[in-house]
Amino acid sequence: MSKISILGLALSRPPACWSSTYRGYEFRRVQALMQASHTLGNRKSADRWLGSPVLALNRRSPCEMLTKPSGYPEVRDVLLRIEHGVYM
Repeated sequence: MSKISILGLALSRPPACWSSTYRGYEFRRVQALMQASHTLGNRKSADRWLGSPVLALNRRSPCEMLTKPSGYPEVRDVLLRIEHGVYM
């Protein structure tokens, strides 16, 4: 008998059915998650950080900031400051 493993979750709807606004948000979220995983050391910490209020973002969560295109650069800048040790 062969070994079966789960590789990931299947999408409930194909991305083509998503609105351009949602696709933009999802792209920004994935980019921020990858950068946060790198900066914070693992995916679990990155997920937690994305959902938590951040002082440098006026106590808004990074996930909330990512709902608008202008929020991604702010989230990226905070992650870069954390990575370089200049986060306050």
